[in-house]
Amino acid sequence: MKLFNTIWTILLKSINGESPSISEVMKINSMVSEIISHQTTDRVCQLYELLDKSLQEFFVKVLKTFESFSPNKILASYLTFVQTLSHLRKMMKTLLYPIYITIPMIRSQKFSSFPTPEQIFLNGLRNYFYTPLVSQLDPNINKEMDYYILSNTELSKKAELKLTQFYTSLWDMASCSSYISQEDNKTQEILKYCTFVLNHFNNLENNFVVIHHYCEKTVPLSVREDVEKVLYAKVFDQDSLEKFTSTFIQHFTSNFEQVQTTYHASKTIGLSTKFDEVLKEFLENDFKEKEEKQIVVNYLYWKKFIQTHYPEVSDFNSNLKNVLNNLLSKGFGVKTVAAELMKDDKTNVAMELYKICEIKDSIHTSLISFIGVALVNGKTIPHQFLQSINPSTGGSFIYRTKRMIADSKESSELSRQFMETTYYQCLHTSMQVNVLIGTNHIWPLTFVSVPPLEALKPIIVMFVGFYHKKYIKRMLRFLHKSSIYNIQFNGCNGIHTLNHNQAVALIMASEGNLTEEEFKNKVVGGEGVISFLKKMNLIDTNNKIIPIQEDINISTHKVISKQKIKEELLIKDTSLAIQSKIVRTMKRAKSATKKQIISMIQSDDLVIDSKIIQPYLDEMVIKEYLEYDSNKDIYTYIS
Repeated sequence: MKLFNTIWTILLKSINGESPSISEVMKINSMVSEIISHQTTDRVCQLYELLDKSLQEFFVKVLKTFESFSPNKILASYLTFVQTLSHLRKMMKTLLYPIYITIPMIRSQKFSSFPTPEQIFLNGLRNYFYTPLVSQLDPNINKEMDYYILSNTELSKKAELKLTQFYTSLWDMASCSSYISQEDNKTQEILKYCTFVLNHFNNLENNFVVIHHYCEKTVPLSVREDVEKVLYAKVFDQDSLEKFTSTFIQHFTSNFEQVQTTYHASKTIGLSTKFDEVLKEFLENDFKEKEEKQIVVNYLYWKKFIQTHYPEVSDFNSNLKNVLNNLLSKGFGVKTVAAELMKDDKTNVAMELYKICEIKDSIHTSLISFIGVALVNGKTIPHQFLQSINPSTGGSFIYRTKRMIADSKESSELSRQFMETTYYQCLHTSMQVNVLIGTNHIWPLTFVSVPPLEALKPIIVMFVGFYHKKYIKRMLRFLHKSSIYNIQFNGCNGIHTLNHNQAVALIMASEGNLTEEEFKNKVVGGEGVISFLKKMNLIDTNNKIIPIQEDINISTHKVISKQKIKEELLIKDTSLAIQSKIVRTMKRAKSATKKQIISMIQSDDLVIDSKIIQPYLDEMVIKEYLEYDSNKDIYTYIS
C-alpha cells in the first residue's frame, strides 16, 4: 500500500508537469518487479484495484469543480482537462513498466485481453468522469457538429478541431476492457456514433463524401474499420442501395471523389460485387455503343481515365480488363486487334488486349487471314509477335502460321522453276506466274474457297501437272499477288491487264453480289478496286461479273503458227473427252481412289497416260465437280 501511495502521488504531480528523478523511477521499478515476481496475476490485480479506487476518488473531486461551469463551457473544459491527463498516462507507463512487460505472460495464463495500466486509467476515466458528464457533453457535441457542416470555413475548422479531440479520447476509452469483466463498450459507442452522424445528414448521396471525411477525422485507425462497417451498413440499406449504384455511375466520369468514396464504403461492408457488376455493365455498353474498330482507342481512353482519376482503386482497372476479355472472347473487335498486331510493335496496345483476352480463337482466326494476305501480297508478317505467343494458348495457331510461311517460301521457288519449264514456254504468254500452294486445312477458308478465273484455266491446268510431280498431298489453292492477268470480256475491246486485287474482286463477283465494304474487309489494300472494275466495264452495275467471251492468255507480241493452233485444238478436244469420262465414271462409282479412277478410265477405249489424267482431276476439284480427301486419297462425286 505504501508503494502504491508513492506511485499515486507522483502520478498526480505529473499532471502539473512535475517529474521524479531517474533514481526514484529505478527504485520504484525495482520494487514493483519484486512485488509481482510471485503470484503475478493476483498481485497485478491488487495494484489495479488500488489504481481504480484512487481514480474514482480523484474524478469525483474534479466533477465537483465542473458543476460550477456554465453549460457552454463544459466541452472546452472537458477537452482541456483530458489533454492535461496525457502527462499522467505517460508517467504511468514509466513507473509501471515492469507490469507492461509482464502482461503477455498474464494474458497467456488468464485471459487474452487482460488490460494494461493505461487501459485501467481509461476505463476509470470513462466510468467516473465521462459517463457522468455525457448528458451535458452531448448538446455541445451536437452544436459543434452543426458548425462543422456549415459553409462558414472558420467555424467549421474550430468545430472540426474540437470534434477530433473529443472523439480521439472517446475511442480510446471505448476500446478498453476491464480487468474484472470484458464489457462491450466499443459496440455501444459505435452505434451511438453512427446514429449521431447520420442524424445530421438527410441527403446521404450528396453528403456521403462529407460523412466519409468526418469519419476519417474523428475515428482513429484502431477502430475505424469497425465503425465504418456499421456506419456504411446504415447508409447502404436495402431501400437506398439502388440509389447509390445509380449515383455511382452518374458521377463516374465527373465526381471522382464521390465515386471513390462510395466504392470504398461498399467494399468495406461487402457490397463491392454489386458495384462491380454495375461498372462492368456501364463499360461494356460504352464499348458496344461505339464501332468495333474503335476498340483500341476506347480501351486506351478508359485505361488512362481510370489511372488518372482512380489510381488507388485497382478493382476498376480489373473491371475494364474483364469487360475487354468478355467482349474479345466473344469476337467483338477482334479484326481490329488482329490488324494492329500485324504492325509487330512490342509497345502496341493490341498486344496488351491480346494478353487480356483468354479465349483467343477469334483473334487467331482473324490473324490467320491477315497473315495469309500478307504472305500473298509479299508483305511482312509479325515475327516478333509470333515468337511471343504461348504454345499452351496458341499451339494450333503457331503450327498453322509456320506451315503457311513454309508454303509461301516453297511456292516462290516452285513458281520460278515452273516458268523455266516447257509447260510455261508452250503457253506463249508474257505473264509473270507466281502460284501459291497451300497445305490442306492450313490456309484460311477465305482463300481456299476462291476459284480460279476462267481465263486463267490453261495456265493453272499446265501448272497442276508440273506441281503434282513434286507434291503428292498438297493442293493448289490460289494465285499470288505478283501474278499479272490478261483477260477479255464481252463488251470490252482488247485485252485487259488486271492486278491481283482486281482479279480477286472478279472472282468474288462471280460468286454473287459484291459490296465495296465486303471486299475491303476481305482484301487488304483493296480500296477503290470495285469502282475501277465498273469503270473498266468488267463488272456490271449490280457488282456481278460480265460473262467471259473467250479465254485469252496469249501475248500479242508473239505470232502463233497454224500447226500450233491445230495442236492446241487437239489438246482441247482431248481435255473435254477426259473431263467427260471422269464425270461419267464418278457418277457411277460415287467415290474412288486416284488409282481406281485412272484404272477405270484406261480400261475403256480412252487410253491415256496416267500422268495426264491427274491435272484434270485437280481441275474437277477446283470446279467443285469432285471433292478430294487428302488424308484418305479419295475423290467423291458432288451431285
